[in-house]
This record gives sequence, C-alpha cells and structure tokens, in this order.
Amino acid sequence: MLRRSGASPAASAPSCETDGDEGGGDIRDSEAHFDGFGRGALALYRGLAKDNSRDYWHAHKESYVADVADPMHALAELLAPTFGEGKVFRPNRDVRFTPDKRPYKENASLAISRPSGAALYLELSTRGLRLGGGLWQPARDQLVRFRELQDD
Repeated sequence: MLRRSGASPAASAPSCETDGDEGGGDIRDSEAHFDGFGRGALALYRGLAKDNSRDYWHAHKESYVADVADPMHALAELLAPTFGEGKVFRPNRDVRFTPDKRPYKENASLAISRPSGAALYLELSTRGLRLGGGLWQPARDQLVRFRELQDD
C-alpha cells in the first residue's frame, strides 16, 4: 500500500458500528489524511534485513520518518474516530533477554485496542501488509456468543 495519486482511502471507507466503546465515528468525517506509505518504505526494510545495524539505521532514519512513521501515525489518527486511539510500535527491539541482538524491527506496526477487549493490528513489512483482529480476555457472555457462532 504505497502512496498513490487519486482519492484518499478515507473517501471510500465505510462507517463502523460499534459496541459502545470509545470511537464509533465515521472515518469520512475525520480531518486526518492518509495517502499510504512512502515508496521508500519497503526499500528501507529490505536494506535493514541485510544490514540491521545502528549505522544503517541512522543513515536511513529520514526515510523511516517520511515513508513509514509519519504515514503510520496519520493512519492511526484517521482510524481513531471510528476504532479508538491507535498505538504505533517503536522501531527498536528489546534485545535484553534474547540471543538475537538485531537492534531494529524489520516491520512497522500499529495496534488499536478497545475497553471491550477487541483489538486490531496492522503490520507493514517486506512480506506485505498484515491486518489482524481479535478479542482479548472476552467476558463470559462474549465468549458464549463467539462459541455459538463457531458452532454454526
């Protein structure tokens, strides 16, 4: 999902019914604007896969900010009225308790969680764009409804 000319994705985005959690607005009413990720995003992550070093990172940090971080924050802002506040993951890895000491993540991620336990996850990497959703620690009535749906 790289930047392209033409209508913004928000122009055709549907509204979202909610379960009473924060959010619930219509994406089309948002003042935020998301044009996609920059053309340098995938090149940045391909290079990082080959040279995951502090030197590489600092030489390409401007590309990270312009092509990855700024667009990811813009997307989070655009989605906030409908889905709730998003959290953009930091690019640094926690290497304290792992033998893999590569200092930087080779993907960019955004998570949105709701008080009900519902969550959305978006990840951009050289493998593509991944979108996931789920429910964390559902209440008993939510779990019963979910299991009933699985049985159908």
